[in-house]
Amino acid sequence: SSTGFFAVFIVGTPVLLHLVVKKYVTALWWDPSSKTFEMETISFFNRLQRTRFQATDVVRPTIPGMFTSILIKGRPVFLDPNMFEDADAYDVLMGFDQPLSVGKSD
Repeated sequence: SSTGFFAVFIVGTPVLLHLVVKKYVTALWWDPSSKTFEMETISFFNRLQRTRFQATDVVRPTIPGMFTSILIKGRPVFLDPNMFEDADAYDVLMGFDQPLSVGKSD
């Protein structure tokens, strides 16, 4: 019936939006002295959640998923590179400050 369809639509839309939005980092802070980051995301009930982490907690997936830039402590998140005012912070977060590891071919 059409009532069932509208009920699924009304309940399903916020759930689908949350599945996309929960990965988006709304704010990110970096403390260069301790090399600690803190990110802010939004929960299902529109509450701000803060997560502290270090660059060692970050994994760049070979093939990122939809709306996923990196994994932080195993959690997929989406970062907009344009939100970084400090290029050094972005380099540390993405691991670009580490030396390249070149594999040996035998």
